[in-house]
Amino acid sequence: MMDANTIAYFRELSEVTGLFYSEEAESLTGVANGYHVTLAINTITYQLSFSVRANGMLPTPEVLKELKDGSDAVKNAVMEGNRLVVSVKGAMKNALTKNVVDAINSVTEKLKQYGYVDVCEYCGAVRQDIAPYNIGGKIYQTCPDCLQAATATVNTQIEQRKANENVGLGIVGALLGSLVGVLVIVLIGQLGYVAVAGGLVMGFATLKGYELLAKNMSNKGIIISSIIMILMVYVAERIEWAIEVFKVYSDEHISFIEAFLYTPEVIRYSDATGQFIGSLVLLYVFTAVGVFGVIRATAKKIQ
Repeated sequence: MMDANTIAYFRELSEVTGLFYSEEAESLTGVANGYHVTLAINTITYQLSFSVRANGMLPTPEVLKELKDGSDAVKNAVMEGNRLVVSVKGAMKNALTKNVVDAINSVTEKLKQYGYVDVCEYCGAVRQDIAPYNIGGKIYQTCPDCLQAATATVNTQIEQRKANENVGLGIVGALLGSLVGVLVIVLIGQLGYVAVAGGLVMGFATLKGYELLAKNMSNKGIIISSIIMILMVYVAERIEWAIEVFKVYSDEHISFIEAFLYTPEVIRYSDATGQFIGSLVLLYVFTAVGVFGVIRATAKKIQ
């Protein structure tokens, strides 16, 4: 579920864009310049979704490139099945709000320019009764005639993904992804900081690694990935201390692996256990702040 701040921001965006806030689907939906549009968060990126065709054809790669290059507010434009998905640039509130508005205006103007019309996302027909429906926790712009079939298709796809989930490979993917998070945390630590950014990277990379190799993301995958994150944050802290041990004993020509292995002993005999625990707790707190949003968004996506 969204936190109170995100919900409040979505309500602000609703006032600015004229789109309706759907609490159930946690997204904004409505009509902008003659096109049905949905605004939702995918992990940490705000995305606009459209369902359009020109002479029965979906947007071409050339058109997608034009949509991306035609506005400084657009990060990317891709097709996901019959759905046109436009990622909006920006992370800070004021810039993001402006970019959402600019992206909606720019994309809809380009779509009109190239002759694309609003269609049912499921059957592709031009209909006057297209409406937003929450199917499997995601908004679909369909006509009433397609609602039942679209619901059945989405539910079948969800069940197939669950059945095809390869947990073993998912664990491998999560471990590989978590190494990226460890690297970022250590690099930030070497600069003398503890930052939420490390948690964001750890959360995103670990969950994405699991999903890529498991071919699906489920609640089981989130739990497994979370356990791996907890362990790897500890590893990151150990590496940071091992680097200091390596520097101190560099004259004794020890390897970094030896420094890593000897770190607990050095901490114990240096009476630095309290300092190590305090530093580790602080790292867990900052990492948790960054990871929480990523996990929450991922959990919302698989509902």
